[in-house]
Amino acid sequence: MKWMTTKLHARLAALSLLVCAVGMAACDDSPTDDGEQLRWEAELTGAEVDGVATVLSNETAFSAAIEIANAPADATYTWRIAAGTCDEPGDPVGDTDLYPELEVGEDGTAEAEADVTAALDEAGEYIALVLDESGDDPVVISCGELVLQD
Repeated sequence: MKWMTTKLHARLAALSLLVCAVGMAACDDSPTDDGEQLRWEAELTGAEVDGVATVLSNETAFSAAIEIANAPADATYTWRIAAGTCDEPGDPVGDTDLYPELEVGEDGTAEAEADVTAALDEAGEYIALVLDESGDDPVVISCGELVLQD
């Protein structure tokens, strides 16, 4: 289990660098280009699927990146940032159509990014959710609570 935590921390660091690089190379019309940015990170856990999420937010919008591992090959999941906690999930933040599907490859991994015009309150509680919406009711596959970074 320790190797998994170390591996997830390494992925979180790599994803963080990716988000920073994307942020610096983004077009001028990115919703998070203006104002002071806050950085949030989450380590997602589930029965099988684990992952990491990073969010950069300003007063009016945020950019989110997610990476999952250990998923069944060729599965398709939805994901989103939502208010609340993993024990008590709330409403999605922003339009769920802005979050592209996670399409799992043969290696059991998937990643996606979203730019969302919606604000995250610095004092709020937020989560990154991965959902299987192939049945009648959505099933939470993996969840992680976003932690505001210093």
